[in-house]
Amino acid sequence: MSVHSNDNSILKACGTLTHFEFGFKVFKDEDLIVSLMDPGTQDLTPLKLNVDYTVNISRIGDGGSIELNETHNGYSLYAYRKIEIIQPHEVPTEGYFPESTIENALDRGIMIDQQLQEQINRCIAIPGTSGFSGVNVQLPVPKAGNTLAWSEDETHLENFDVKGANDKFKADVNTSLANARSEFTTQISQFESSTNTQINNFKNDVNTQITEVSEAAAKIKELEGAVQTAVEKADVATTKAETATTAATTATEQADRASGIANEMNNKFADIESFKNSFPAAVNLTTLARLNDGKLYNIPFDDIKSDVNQFIKYESTETRRSLRFKGNTFIKLITETDTRHFVLWNDLVINVEDYLDTGSALINGKDYSIFLVPDGEKNVAIKISLNKTAPVGYDTVNTRRIGGFHTECADVGVVQAGNEMNNWLAGDIIPNSVWTLWHKPLIASPSGARYVPERDAWKTIYRQSGTLKNTVFEYGATLTRSRSAWDHELDLGLVGWEFPMSIDFTISELGIVPLKAVAGKAESSCTKAGGWKNENNIRLTTSGGDESTCGGLWTILQEYGPCGGQNWNTSGVNTITSPRQYGSIQRLMGGGAWDDSGYAGPSSRFGTDSALSTDAGVGACGWSRPYRPRQ
Repeated sequence: MSVHSNDNSILKACGTLTHFEFGFKVFKDEDLIVSLMDPGTQDLTPLKLNVDYTVNISRIGDGGSIELNETHNGYSLYAYRKIEIIQPHEVPTEGYFPESTIENALDRGIMIDQQLQEQINRCIAIPGTSGFSGVNVQLPVPKAGNTLAWSEDETHLENFDVKGANDKFKADVNTSLANARSEFTTQISQFESSTNTQINNFKNDVNTQITEVSEAAAKIKELEGAVQTAVEKADVATTKAETATTAATTATEQADRASGIANEMNNKFADIESFKNSFPAAVNLTTLARLNDGKLYNIPFDDIKSDVNQFIKYESTETRRSLRFKGNTFIKLITETDTRHFVLWNDLVINVEDYLDTGSALINGKDYSIFLVPDGEKNVAIKISLNKTAPVGYDTVNTRRIGGFHTECADVGVVQAGNEMNNWLAGDIIPNSVWTLWHKPLIASPSGARYVPERDAWKTIYRQSGTLKNTVFEYGATLTRSRSAWDHELDLGLVGWEFPMSIDFTISELGIVPLKAVAGKAESSCTKAGGWKNENNIRLTTSGGDESTCGGLWTILQEYGPCGGQNWNTSGVNTITSPRQYGSIQRLMGGGAWDDSGYAGPSSRFGTDSALSTDAGVGACGWSRPYRPRQ
């Protein structure tokens, strides 16, 4: 197949899309480099092949498609072809050499040419008609505070110290002004001195002549001669005065010319300042905050800002006891005396056991809460506690609960291939149990619950314990049994939960070894929540970390089984709503009980039990929509 397109890249806005098509040829998935671009800053974030995206190469023509694992609204997808600049095909001597091999080799050459041409198009180039064939365009070694400029002989680029040239220019202007002022002052002083001398001399001469006329009135001719001399001297003095005036005018003109030069220099200085200021400042909000020790000033701030609902997630480490706080997350903490902000510009990974308010290790089968607390005069710190109101040593007024998680109740060991909880230990964090203020059940408490990503919903880890408003889902608690479906429905509804649907139950129970009942196939093995093993001594734990599941108690589902019959029936257990049932309404149940070895499993169903039945082999778990739909 030949190469018909000059394109070797695509740039498309992500929006809510995860599917992007490209029309240029690639040989293999690794030939395509994929990144996310921030349209505002044009910064690129590389994506990992088969982790963040997959590539589907067309088998019938050029191009193919890119499939992202999740949406990236607010970003653009940038993908370009980058192939190794090698020629991997060998031409056998007098051997079979398929046409496709020749064509692929030629196509590869064209692709490399296009790849190099795309890079050349982004390089600085001198016009071929410029006549400067001897110009050297190699960049000099970078020097702080300098910009690039052509050398005086127009043959190469060199560093130009804008600030130094600016300082020298200002110094030259100041020197010129000072010299002009000094020269003007000297000329004025010389003019004043010369004029005063001439006037004084003239006065003296006149006085002398007047004295002579007064003393020698008879000497008229001599007086006339003296007067004539005085007149001549006066003419000379006038001429000198006019000369001095002309000199003063010349000095004034020189001063005006100096002022004009100064103004011209000031205008050139302003042009240089404008040129310098034309370079982009490259200071964004993140840089501003970093320059201010991570503090934001006079910036509007919502209660919470984050790119994702799950701004706290489980972090896979060897200890399985770490969390990742996502970057670009800001949370407000209001105390009695001030308002503070928990600000994360970059991801923060912590070992939760380093942040416990008491003890040094996580306890198995427990709910932990993540708090923001005051730290010093202005800072905010993280504390992790078994308390749900405030960490030890703090009060509810000055702290904020922003998330939490649940720990594995018992060592899991090897369960089944593909079960994500294989080899989890008691006390390890259950990954999908991590919740935040934005990522949690819609109404119900997240305690003893975990997220089901395949259904974008929340489910309780354990079966129900307690009744009515005291209904809980806790490790080691006595399970609620011998209670009708209507009673379980009331219990769950009072604490914000509902029954799962059949498909929800199947998906959430994956990872269980099917067709196996609880150890001993006995009721006594499944009266307490959590830690169960099956008849082959393998833990009954799902891929999501659910406990007290298939093969112990049937679980009531939302759907109904067969209905029919007539006459009213009732159950005397629930006196609050006193359920009454006309005919044989039967609830659908899933999972299997202790005596269903060979039949129990995620897709096992039972539909012949009346909704009024109080069978001891039936329990309930909770299901909930998310507080915020998945982004």
